[in-house]
Amino acid sequence: MAAAFYLQNGKTKVAQLYLQDARYCYGRWGATAKVKDLETRYAHLIDLQSKRDGTPSRETLSTSLTTTGSTETSAFDLAAVMRAAQVLSSEIVLERLLAMLMKLLIENAGADKGCLILETGGKLLIEAEGSVHSDPITLLDSIPLEDSDGISRVSMAIINYVAHTRESLVVNDATQDSKFAKDPYFLNHQPQSVLCTPLVNQGKLTGIVYLENTLTTDAFTSDRLEVIQLLSTQAAISIDNARLYDQLELRVQERTTELTQVNQQLEQLTTELQRSNQELEQFASIASHDLQEPLRAITSYTQKLAQRYQGQLDEKADLYIGFAVDGAIRMQQLIQALLTYSRVGRQKLKLEPTDCNAVVNKVLRDLRVAITENQATITVAPLPVLEVDPTQLSLLFQNLIGNAIKYRSEAAPQVHISAAEQGQETKSWHFSVRDNGIGIESQYTERIFTIFQRLHTSDEYPGTGLGLAICQKIVENHGGQIGVESKLGEGSTFSFDIPGSRAIHE
Repeated sequence: MAAAFYLQNGKTKVAQLYLQDARYCYGRWGATAKVKDLETRYAHLIDLQSKRDGTPSRETLSTSLTTTGSTETSAFDLAAVMRAAQVLSSEIVLERLLAMLMKLLIENAGADKGCLILETGGKLLIEAEGSVHSDPITLLDSIPLEDSDGISRVSMAIINYVAHTRESLVVNDATQDSKFAKDPYFLNHQPQSVLCTPLVNQGKLTGIVYLENTLTTDAFTSDRLEVIQLLSTQAAISIDNARLYDQLELRVQERTTELTQVNQQLEQLTTELQRSNQELEQFASIASHDLQEPLRAITSYTQKLAQRYQGQLDEKADLYIGFAVDGAIRMQQLIQALLTYSRVGRQKLKLEPTDCNAVVNKVLRDLRVAITENQATITVAPLPVLEVDPTQLSLLFQNLIGNAIKYRSEAAPQVHISAAEQGQETKSWHFSVRDNGIGIESQYTERIFTIFQRLHTSDEYPGTGLGLAICQKIVENHGGQIGVESKLGEGSTFSFDIPGSRAIHE
């Protein structure tokens, strides 16, 4: 069918290729009647020598494509040429492709030596060379056409002509050719025949095939040139594909190296961070304990000074004593907060069935003085019983409710506590503590959970800057996350999740 199509379009050579391939396949299949039918109908196209010898054998593509008869009457097995092109198209590794291509070109063109020149970065460089007298093909490391002394490895005149015109060139008798007889390379090496053809893909010069026969003139016949052009067309496509594959592989390797380096850096940073956290916790624990005793003495004696000598000294003395007492008290609060933060980070969770309603009620009893003084209204929706650490959960609610009362607006504080079950497959409980306080600007919602980060001075709102950092550590210890939604002047809603917790009962 394909042969009939190409015959109708006047492409006899291509039709002959398909006919011979079809005859070969029918012969292998055993359809002898069909083989005879083809030989009868297309006797002028099917190779007569192959008919006499029987169905043609398919040669291994690494060996030369055979010719029969004399040079004048030889006919190439175009089916084998097509199969060679298919092999070239299937090779994606550039080094193997160049070696295979160079071997095919030399053997099937009738050359005894040759080289493959590729265009790289605007320059023509020799990438492979070979000879019928040596094996295997030599892959070169992109060497220039001329060495450092200006001696050419190929005929520069022919290379420049083919690169400029992008047309194949055959020199049948280099010694008699008027255009190239005086070429320095010809004079030094005296090749008899030269064939040079461009490798062009999508109008772009990919490279040049340069072949020589040093023993005989007229070595490169029109049939041989046609074979080389067929292979060169596929070679240009395959080389571009192989180069793209090499570039892709290189990028993948570079990206893999980058990712490996980044992972190593992350591991190093993680190790350093863990060490820093351990050192910080140790420092907080040791420093806090070491400061506790002298600080108690300072606080005690400054308070006695204030009680005994209040009003007996001048106003500045009373002011200074007041500063000392306040500073000592704030230092005690800070040390206690540091100890709590360190303890929460170091202690292992003691999970047990915990009634969250009872935890919140206890916290409200502990905060009753602040609730009364601020005339706060606290409402609590029914809460579940969960497997949690009751001590840490109590500290979590104490900080969140205490902050809701402390950061109040002009209106009396109103705080609502609720919880809802979430998720289908992976269950979790979502807790909320909503207030009508002063609120937080959106750019500070992440910052407030950082240790020692405060949005107000201690004179405006007392505190250590550790309360929300402790809350975050408690929630993370339970495998959850904490966040806040707030608008300045409209109150805040602090929410946290406790994932994987199953309500024992409500």
